[in-house]
Order: sequence, then C-alpha cells, then structure tokens
Amino acid sequence: MQPVLTAAQSRAFDKHLIEELGIPSLVLMENAARGVISALEDWLTLDSEIVIFAGPGNNGGDGFAVARLLLERGVQPTVLLAADSSKLSPDARHQYDLLLTLLDPEEIYEIERTEDVFELVEPPDIIIDALLGTGSSGELRGAIKEAVQAIAQLQEWYGSKVLAIDIPTGLNSDTGIHESESGFPLAARADRTVTMAAPKIGFYLGRSRDYTGKISIASLGAPYEDLVDESALRSFVVSGTDAVKQIHPFPYTASKFTRGRILCLCGSRGMTGAAIMSAGSSLKSGAGYLTVAVPASERHIVAQAMPELLTIGIAEEEHGSPSAAAWLDLQEEFEKNDVVLIGCGYRAYPETAEFVRKVISEVNKPMIVDGGGLRSLEGHLDILRSRRAPTILTPNVGELAGLVGKPWQEVDRDMLAIARKLATTYEVIIVAKGVPEYTINSDGTTYINSTGNPGMGTAGTGDVLAGMIATMLAQNPGSPWEAAMTAVYLSGLAGDLAAQEKTTHGMTATDVIKKLPEAFKALGVQ
Repeated sequence: MQPVLTAAQSRAFDKHLIEELGIPSLVLMENAARGVISALEDWLTLDSEIVIFAGPGNNGGDGFAVARLLLERGVQPTVLLAADSSKLSPDARHQYDLLLTLLDPEEIYEIERTEDVFELVEPPDIIIDALLGTGSSGELRGAIKEAVQAIAQLQEWYGSKVLAIDIPTGLNSDTGIHESESGFPLAARADRTVTMAAPKIGFYLGRSRDYTGKISIASLGAPYEDLVDESALRSFVVSGTDAVKQIHPFPYTASKFTRGRILCLCGSRGMTGAAIMSAGSSLKSGAGYLTVAVPASERHIVAQAMPELLTIGIAEEEHGSPSAAAWLDLQEEFEKNDVVLIGCGYRAYPETAEFVRKVISEVNKPMIVDGGGLRSLEGHLDILRSRRAPTILTPNVGELAGLVGKPWQEVDRDMLAIARKLATTYEVIIVAKGVPEYTINSDGTTYINSTGNPGMGTAGTGDVLAGMIATMLAQNPGSPWEAAMTAVYLSGLAGDLAAQEKTTHGMTATDVIKKLPEAFKALGVQ
C-alpha cells in the first residue's frame, strides 16, 4: 500500500537515506531530477520553450539539476532564480556550479519582481516550479511570491503547462492549505507534481487537488520505509491492488446464507429510495440474503422495487418513520442476520432517534450507521463505547459536524483531523465522505481513496456506498476497516465507469449500482 507522508516523515526518510544507507544528498538530488525528466517525456520536444523557476533551497537545487539534464539532451531551458545566488543552500550551490559548466552565469537570471519575468522569457510551453519544497510553510514573500504570481500569469496568458517538483510552491504539505491575497491564491497551480519518495498528506486535504494536478513519484534511490514511531498517525493511498485483496472468490458450495445476510433498517415516508438503493447496491456487490425492514405503510414501495429483496413492515410514528416500538418487530431478524445497516433515509424524529440508539447500543452485530442514524447519535456518542462488535460510521461533512458539535465550515476545513479524533476517541471506523474519501481505522490509520469523480456528488450515492460496505463487512467480518476501504474504492470505480458512459453531468446514484459488475471485472474479479 502506498504510504503518504507528513513533512516530518519526509525529513526522517531523507535523513535515513543519507545517514544510515549512505546515499549522498547530491545523489538524492540527481535521482529527483531524473524522475522529473521522466515525467516530462511526453511534453518535451527539442524546441520546447521551458522556464525553470528555482528557489534558494534544495528544491531549487533539483531545478538546477533538471536544467543540466535538459541541456545534455539538447533542450535549452531558461533558468530564473528567485533569490540571490550568494544565498543558496550548500547542495543547491553545488548544482548551480555544475550548471555553470554548461551555461554562462548571465544565463541564470536573478529575478525580484513579476515584471522581470516577462522581460526575460518567451511564451513558455512548460514551466517547472522548483521554488520551494515540502519543508516550507508560512506566507510567501519577496521574489518567491513574485515568481508564483508570474507563473499564474504565464499560465493564463499562454496556456503553459506547469510541473511542480515535490510540491507546488505555496501549498502546505501537511495541511493542503495555501495563502491568498485579494482573493487570489498564492500557490502554483500545477498540471503535474513529481513528488519525492511518496505523496504528501497535504495533497489529499481540502482543495489541494486543484494545485497538484496529476501526481507521480520519483524514487530517491531506495523504497520508503516506515521510519516514524508507532504512535505516529499513518496514512496510505488505496489502489485497486489493495482493494481486490478483500474480494474473495465464492466457493462452489456458496449459498445465499454464506455470502452474507444483511438487515437493512433504512427508508421512511418520502425516502424509500434510500432503502432501495442501499439494498440494491448491497445485493449487486455480492450479498446473498438481504432483508429490508421499513415502516409498514411504505413496505409495498420497497417490495415492488426489487423482487430479490425480503421485506418486513415495522412500527412507525406519525411521520412514517420508525417508532420506538419497531424494536419489538425485529428481534428475530437481529438474531439471524450477520450485519445491520441502519439510518439511510431516516429523519431523526424523537421516536426514530430513540429506536436507532437502542439498536446501536443493544444489538451486538457488526453495524454501519448512515444518514439519519448519524443524526440520531448527536449528543449521544457515549453509547458507542458500549459496543463490542465492529461499528462503521459514514458521515458527510454536515453529519460529521453534527456529531462533533462544530460548524460545518470548520469541519470542511479540517475534515481528516476531526474524523480521526472521532474514530480514536470512540474506537469506531469512520468513512468520511469528502473529496477524497477517507476510511479511518479506530487507531487513526487513514486509507485515502483514489477513485471517484464529481458526478458522484449527487443524492443517493451515500446510500449506495453504505449498502456496499454492509456486503463487504459481512464477507470480511475479521477486517472491518479493510471491508470499508474496499467498498469505498469499488464505489468510486463504479462511479468512474458510470461517468465514462453517462458523463459527470448525466450520471445518477443508480448508475453507480449498474456499473458494479464492470467494476468487479476491472479488478479481475470473476
């Protein structure tokens, strides 16, 4: 699984390579530069106009090394140094001096203002951002700030492609946050980012994807190893190879009773679609036996939607949502099913909320809590502490804000940290439905999804995901976080396939369900 690093972990890995493996820092710089050249291959021609913006630190040194490798290939870049050449870091100075064996000193231009750039360069095809690396933080100042503004103007005026070395300048590698001035972002907006050793956690926070573009990894000479102490929070990006490990082939003796028996406590008056979609996605992702318990007045709607479903009518309150008495209608179902999914299509009316909390606190079965089930937990999170079976909460930003009692805007800015704290405090698994989606284990380890698209930002996709998690949990009861992680990846993959056919504008949640068989095939599942 691909690790994702904090700035501190990146520094620790560099130190490990240099001090323990004996790889000189200048060799690391050469390896980084080769990785950048490799990522440029499909953009490059011999007459490409390339501008390299270099800073005074080691990121600038990477830029000088890239310039030298380009010159050796017959490509003539323009090198702009946003600093005084007398103030370079030692390694950057060494790369600068090597570059001077191929260029005259006056061919490396020192810039102070945005206007300097336009006096020196032709309209560039490619811009390489080597201004600041992952170790930088805080507000951009001076020539660096002017250079970032120049990059933005070159992109706007000439459509230049931008490749960032390690991280786009101005983007914080730990938070994904950048500064702004008069409403304009002070960060380079890259089409591609070539990052060293492993991606950085900031690439997957907030709206950083708008700045990183496509991410590729350059090897520094040895694979990343987990060098941080065990108490440190760890993060990983999930790939198809990781997800497919939890999708097991069915034996020839498989039956509806061995493929997962799921009780779906979802749907209410006006929101029976949530029950139908969550149950439908659960079946379409491999469940063998699916029972939907829905308020009695709405049972006929669900029963007519899918002949494969078993349906039960349960007691309801005046709004057509489950009442506290529904508990008595479900005792046999709690016994015979493997997994309980509760809350899709619920509103947290007082009796419904009471029913939800009783199920969560007293039913000792693996459980997924979604939608109105999460709203029913607001102010009552302590009941999670009494649960012994795996518990997976699937909040969106608004639902997470309700659970932790914070404004949604604050949660939106810091979703991962807030969801992590919730997971570790109450020893539950959180699937935080943002962009990207995070699956967070009860120890805080985070699995970042790499599938999905804006077309999935539509009503019902959360219900679809909840049903898929229920199936994966029923089939992987010993690895609940891996079950959730796999369902999230598969849901996004099905969504990507739906977008290819329907477009992100024309797809709906049910299109994701329809594409699940193709998603399984894409992962090599028979």
